[in-house]
Amino acid sequence: MLRQVILALASLIPFLARASEEPAAAVTVTTPCGPVVGHPLPSNTSAPPIFLFEAIPYALPPTHERRWQLPEPHTGWTEPYDGRGKAVKCPQPTDKSGALVIMSEDCLQLSVWTPYGHELTATDEAAPRVERRHVLVVIHGGGFAFGSGTAEQWWAPGEAFLRITGAIVVGFNYRVGVLGTLAHPWLGTTTNIMLEDQRLALEWVQRSIGAFGGDPSRVTLYGVSAGAQSVLNHLMWRPSAGLFRAAIVSSAPIGYRAISLEEAYRCRGEPFVSAVGAKSLDDLRTLPWQNLTAFQPPLTLMATGQAPALNSYPAVHAPIYDRRVVPLPNLLNAPKLGLFQRKPIIITTSANEYTLFGLDAADMLKNATSAQLKEIFVHSYGPTKGAKVYAEYRALAKRRGVLSVATGAAGDAMFQCPNRYLASQLAARGWPVRLGLWEVVPDEARKMGIGAFHGVDMIYTLGQIDQEGFAMPWFGKRMTFGREHVELMEDYLKGIAAFMRGEEVVRLGNGVVWEVFDPSTWSATLEIEPRNMHLIQDVVKRRHRCGFWDALASGDQSSYGAWQPFAIPPHLLTPRGSPWSFYEWVRDRVHPLVSVIVSLLLLSLVPLCLVPAGKPGAGAERKKKAS
Repeated sequence: MLRQVILALASLIPFLARASEEPAAAVTVTTPCGPVVGHPLPSNTSAPPIFLFEAIPYALPPTHERRWQLPEPHTGWTEPYDGRGKAVKCPQPTDKSGALVIMSEDCLQLSVWTPYGHELTATDEAAPRVERRHVLVVIHGGGFAFGSGTAEQWWAPGEAFLRITGAIVVGFNYRVGVLGTLAHPWLGTTTNIMLEDQRLALEWVQRSIGAFGGDPSRVTLYGVSAGAQSVLNHLMWRPSAGLFRAAIVSSAPIGYRAISLEEAYRCRGEPFVSAVGAKSLDDLRTLPWQNLTAFQPPLTLMATGQAPALNSYPAVHAPIYDRRVVPLPNLLNAPKLGLFQRKPIIITTSANEYTLFGLDAADMLKNATSAQLKEIFVHSYGPTKGAKVYAEYRALAKRRGVLSVATGAAGDAMFQCPNRYLASQLAARGWPVRLGLWEVVPDEARKMGIGAFHGVDMIYTLGQIDQEGFAMPWFGKRMTFGREHVELMEDYLKGIAAFMRGEEVVRLGNGVVWEVFDPSTWSATLEIEPRNMHLIQDVVKRRHRCGFWDALASGDQSSYGAWQPFAIPPHLLTPRGSPWSFYEWVRDRVHPLVSVIVSLLLLSLVPLCLVPAGKPGAGAERKKKAS
């Protein structure tokens, strides 16, 4: 008995020793801009600490006369800079939850996560140098209208990513919404400010990442959604050519034609300037940023009742074809023109890309008919293309319902098939491209009926699931994952680590080698789902009707259908004969003052609504008598 007690106590010694250890101290590294302080992150493991260097400014504040100007590198500091607690978002409308967030126009900052931070504390110059680490730079998404690479947890790496890959991670802010995407004659040809900010952040990485133990020659860009579209733009933009080695492109919305600078003046700049009441560029630069974001158009991935061409992602938010930063109206034509830089690329999409964007239409379309599906397609793509899309998808509507088919077709047109086409064009010209399809469905997503939704890969690619199966909150609740999801994440990250290190053979943790895509056989697409991650031949074409969409794209791939692939006609927004349903829909989506105005208008219509069907109203009676 005594022996068992002694053995039990002895087994506790390592845990007691760890508990008594002092927490890791902050560290300071010297960058070209000046010294910066990093702090260890909390961890439940005994592994060496991970350090976060938070909210480091990489540019001068883009305020006052620098608003809508190209970003300027920060001039530096002499005292140690500690950014803990200083992360902010660039100005943008608040989200629907009304959550309190810190915003500032002085927002051009970045954060650096370093694994095994003990390497940073070595002061003995005679000590052997640890091999410099590969680097992942995350470009956040949000439709160029929202998001933050420093103040939002969605875009931060999990502990699993840092420990499995051994990479250093950099996340940064760039100007979004009207402050990043505006075009107006007062600004001349200066536009695409958001991409200019991104390039300056990448230049900072090249100059400074060595101070954190990173290798500037092994930088991989990773972007989801608008972040992925940004990565593709940097692959075409010559000034970005030497700033990274490889790219991971996930769920890039590229099935459309970008608007020209002249079109942007008309549909983006002039309406905005008129709305805020500015009479000059000086007026625009002196207005508080809150006044500007108050008039920022909403993120338009679903049009409801408005003109689809005007109420669309490319018209309102996306990069502008300015011939300088963006050299083509559609980047799908870039490979055959030799505009893409030859770099290793991973391109992935999710199986159900548009389900998230169709959530607001669920009530509106729950009783929609097949004939109304045709109306949606015609409103989205025009009469000729709309009829063809309906003919291709109408049989599915009987089995899956109108909303499911409408969002499915939109995802195929905007995401699945254009990305598959881009991969094939790059691979045909010798680019080492790997193609993947995310089929993974978390439990919460299954309950909501949204499947492998847009952005689902972030949870796995950024290693955000912990050993207990928990990840950050999505959809307002903390998500729980089974062991099979943890294993999928770990297996996938082992392959991503090999890709970032520059290894020719990208071997996943389950032993599968992710081969380069072969366009001659349409082979080697990685299908990604728990306990079944494997290569399969052209799964994207079979499941997402890419033969149809490739043909519809008119040969030059100028557009895979329309600017707005999911546009609901006005008369489908409300049940027939019920103005009150429309009022409720407006009330939930716009400013309360507008709701009051709408309610007063509807009250004035009540007498007309109460006239029995088939009988003329008083006005009609008077006209009758007059005649």
